[in-house]
Amino acid sequence: MGTILPFNLDDLLHCRGVESERVEFKATWDPRVTGPQALRTICAFANDYHNLNGGYVVIGVEERDGRAVLPPRGLSAEEADAAQKWIRGNCNRIDPPYPPILSPEMVEGRLILVGLPKVFRAMEANGSPPPHFEFDAQRTFFQATLPAHPEYAALSALRDAAHLRGLGESAEAYRRIESAWESHQASALLASEMIRGLAERGETRRAEEVLNAFSEQGPERTVAHVANTLIEALMRSGEEKRARRLLKRNQLVMSGQDAIDAAILARRARDSRTAHRYFERAGDAVHADPRALLEFAQTKLWLANEAFRRRQPDSNRRFLAEARSLLERVIQLDASPVRHAWAWRELGRTLGWMKMPVGEVMEAYERAIALLPSEPRFREELGKVRRRTGG
Repeated sequence: MGTILPFNLDDLLHCRGVESERVEFKATWDPRVTGPQALRTICAFANDYHNLNGGYVVIGVEERDGRAVLPPRGLSAEEADAAQKWIRGNCNRIDPPYPPILSPEMVEGRLILVGLPKVFRAMEANGSPPPHFEFDAQRTFFQATLPAHPEYAALSALRDAAHLRGLGESAEAYRRIESAWESHQASALLASEMIRGLAERGETRRAEEVLNAFSEQGPERTVAHVANTLIEALMRSGEEKRARRLLKRNQLVMSGQDAIDAAILARRARDSRTAHRYFERAGDAVHADPRALLEFAQTKLWLANEAFRRRQPDSNRRFLAEARSLLERVIQLDASPVRHAWAWRELGRTLGWMKMPVGEVMEAYERAIALLPSEPRFREELGKVRRRTGG
């Protein structure tokens, strides 16, 4: 099978040369869930002036902790064909039409679909106003208003660097970004690219200097986003201690999405208390994001267990009740079967710790198993519940 991708697919799947926040993995294709998400992503991508600062949605590959799970689940030929037809057909309804670039690819003998740039976070990070969507009452059509991008100089540098990487000239691509950064140290895009480039070269101290320079010159509303870029780079480099130190800094201005990203990074750094603080700071942004809700609930479960070990029953009960509420909301939202499965599993654990009727606990585990039968932990934990209760 031929490819139209301008980069190495293995690099994309492992987020080499493409930062992880620009890659979104979808384990399965479902026109009722994945389809609408794809349309929103494509509309947002139209704001990307040079078609470079977006990202990619990879359909047929499961994501776990921000990483691709390989080998991929894959799609059947019929699913891949249906996904392409659905996406292209609905993109023709955008005014003006916006045809996406889609590329079926084979990975370890399984078919996946790559395409659909993702730029909501980049728009917020670089100072663009967010896209505005209007739907009719029956949701048969939508209109997207996309503000113009303000960072033309940064985008020009990113365009040149992407072209150079495509030619295999990574060192020259880095020098192009470095040159642009020296002239535009108020650019969140260039600051983030510099941080990633320096981290890949093992120069994490210089990467932190870039953050400090941007903090002095860049828009305050984007500092948290660039700080998150450095934190993720440090964790990838194995410098978790420095990453945790940066996470404990209190950013005066932080969007809801930046707070969610910081919370998830804190969880990866095994700092649940800091993660909880960021989730709370995200406010209403958490409640529309199934992944954030699930990770917030898991954070509360960790804190509940800590309270139990410290013999703090009131705190234990409060965290368990709050986790239950969050998990029930995840189950009600549109999300992938995998995410729903893990939400049911966590709900089963929560109900068990709350001493709820064993029938409710087992039902939660059975729902998880039905959605994700390949996960052995669900059956093992359900078996323990049955042996313990004689159910």
